[in-house]
Amino acid sequence: MTRIRFAVIRLSLSLLLSAASPPVLAEQIKPVFQHYLPNVTGKTLTIVEVNFAAGTKANAHRHGQAFVYAYVLSGTMRSQLAGEPARTYRTGEGWSEPPGARHVLTENLSRTAPARLLVTFIANIGDPLKTPDAEKESTSMPSTLELAPTQPAVGTAPAPQEMVDALYSAFGDHHSRAVHAKGIMAVGTFEPTLEAASISKASIFARGPLPILVRFSDFTGIPEIPDTVGDANPRGFALKILLPDGSGADVVSHSFNGFPTATSAEFRELLLAIGASGAGATKPTALDRFLGSHPIAKTFLTTQKPPPESYATLSYFGVNAFEFTDAKGHRQFVRYRFVPVGGEAVLTPARLSAMGPNYLQTELPARLAKSAAEFAWYAQIAEASDVIGDPSVAWPDSRKLVKLGVIRINRMAPDAIATDKATLFIPLNVPDGIAPADPMLEVRQQAYPLSFKHRQ
Repeated sequence: MTRIRFAVIRLSLSLLLSAASPPVLAEQIKPVFQHYLPNVTGKTLTIVEVNFAAGTKANAHRHGQAFVYAYVLSGTMRSQLAGEPARTYRTGEGWSEPPGARHVLTENLSRTAPARLLVTFIANIGDPLKTPDAEKESTSMPSTLELAPTQPAVGTAPAPQEMVDALYSAFGDHHSRAVHAKGIMAVGTFEPTLEAASISKASIFARGPLPILVRFSDFTGIPEIPDTVGDANPRGFALKILLPDGSGADVVSHSFNGFPTATSAEFRELLLAIGASGAGATKPTALDRFLGSHPIAKTFLTTQKPPPESYATLSYFGVNAFEFTDAKGHRQFVRYRFVPVGGEAVLTPARLSAMGPNYLQTELPARLAKSAAEFAWYAQIAEASDVIGDPSVAWPDSRKLVKLGVIRINRMAPDAIATDKATLFIPLNVPDGIAPADPMLEVRQQAYPLSFKHRQ
């Protein structure tokens, strides 16, 4: 239970070397691409564009144990490595630097025009990409860079059992749900809107109200995780909509707008890194190294919301995209979000300190005994520039939201323990008019039944 928290706490701004350096004047660094090398253990590939103002130069610096190649995109540059003569490079030319080299000079020879370099690094995961070799050096470069959204790297998806085993590696095998093990179930209704039927011919949007079964949960596969700790984030919200003919639809979501990785393969690597980074693990731990090359995963683990007042006072996000098809055959991509009608509410540190380890499990029944909890269900509509198959990249909040309906939760599920054990939410249990648009959904679809069977 504590190993994720301790691993995350060990992450610090020490990754950002030379934080007190003066503002960048000579060089402007623009990240282009960064990804670990799946076929070379412990290495990461980083590409940046470096812009030099007219007549400027960088002072002596090193690139650690990285192999570096610099290519002149425009302008005329002079470069010199320690022990070698200075050389001039023009547009279309370039040079390489071996690991450990001391770069004593990089200069834009033009006094009137800027120059641009495209620089490629192959470095150890977590190593800084550039460190000053003199106090007057103006810039340093951290090990991880904030990159513009890209399509996820192509990789081999893990087998379903490998995915489940990775969850057990991270959280332990408790013969419970492999993830979001601690939870509570309730029932209610879903009332679709006319707008929902206008963008999807799915039967769940054609009539209402429809009965629903919902499950709120804490993160991790640890059934006894306290509701009060950070490791319990993100919270989960799963929805099962029931139709009169016995068919229906399932939706799974959580309380963070995004996912830690772009692919299932990377998520498995994250889980294995968590499992290998417990107390006593050698520094840097496997998790340190993974997060050093996966800045989005680091953001996911370190910027979760504070614990909520209630499961009913959080917004939830379906991070995987689906394709909606309307009655005329028009298609568009969507992601789901559920917004509490009464607004979001989280606990202050003072209020949190007074809460017990199961406060969310006791708060919801008390709340529903007084009145129903309501959520507005929205479809966020993708635009042409949005990445569809990468759940780690949230779509801009400016995207259009179409209200699909209202979720009204009015009482706890009968025989809650037995109902919880017998219920399986399957991401691809969807009616005609809704189709998966994210490859990760296929792996989740196959892994969930394995976990379900194991916990029986």
